[in-house]
Amino acid sequence: PMEPKISVVIPIYNGGSCIRKCFDSLLNQTLKEIEIIAVDDGSTDEETILILDEYIDADPRLRIVHQLNHGAGYAINRGMEIAKGIYFCEQDQDDWREPDALEILWDASENGRMDVVKGSWRGHQKGQTIEVKNWPEVWHNESVMPLALDMKHLSMLISSPPTVIA
Repeated sequence: PMEPKISVVIPIYNGGSCIRKCFDSLLNQTLKEIEIIAVDDGSTDEETILILDEYIDADPRLRIVHQLNHGAGYAINRGMEIAKGIYFCEQDQDDWREPDALEILWDASENGRMDVVKGSWRGHQKGQTIEVKNWPEVWHNESVMPLALDMKHLSMLISSPPTVIA
């Protein structure tokens, strides 16, 4: 089996209306050396459970982990604990990526030599782009700290093994 360059962790809770688009955007990345860890945080809606069951054997790069509901932070930490990639990346269940997004981030990492790589993001509301942030930035060693970022809307890779956040 291939060793993943990037581990993408997706905390999921009742995301049936959007997780197909999220999963498909990751499974169709041009960078194939990725693992996708979907952590179901105790979803209670039938649609989410059915979609997770549908995808469980869709691609060997996708792993689905079930846990009792403890919140998104706990789900992200659980995914980080089992991640095997050189880099870790979190993705919300209602987000998707352009097909070459992870490859661009990997290339910017200089093939795994940078500690943090931060990419662009776009917000969409009612079909319109509402904001674009362009960051062709990388950090190495001491320049990583202090690091205060809006993690919810950020396309970012953090070198593994990451520190588990509380």
